[in-house]
Amino acid sequence: MVVTNRGRPVEVHFRPGAESDINVLWKMELDIPENAILYADGAYNCFDLEDILKEQNINLLAKRGCKAKNRVRSSGEEKTISSKRQMIETAFSQITALFPRSIKTRTEKGFLTKIFCFVLAYSASFLCNTSLG
Repeated sequence: MVVTNRGRPVEVHFRPGAESDINVLWKMELDIPENAILYADGAYNCFDLEDILKEQNINLLAKRGCKAKNRVRSSGEEKTISSKRQMIETAFSQITALFPRSIKTRTEKGFLTKIFCFVLAYSASFLCNTSLG
């Protein structure tokens, strides 16, 4: 999921948990403005993807691990990335707070439809400047 700097979801993809986050990002057709910054956790450390996005004037700033030797950042930059990443974590927690105790469906498609509706409701709350949950 990609969110704005205010936490509003703008890109959502549902994939099995076994599929790595970076593979999902490779497949996404991002429709975001030029000079946008994507903050990500360590799962998105892929220099090839960073370079491709940079050609499109999009900066992918992934948290680097302590063992990262290439493209090292200052501790200040890493702290900024960590604090900005908190926005996505907050969005996920606010969306899951809307979930009932259990979601009853008969099919995977039905389940994904219901989950998408929660994401959509959360996103729509930004239009009304209201807080859900």
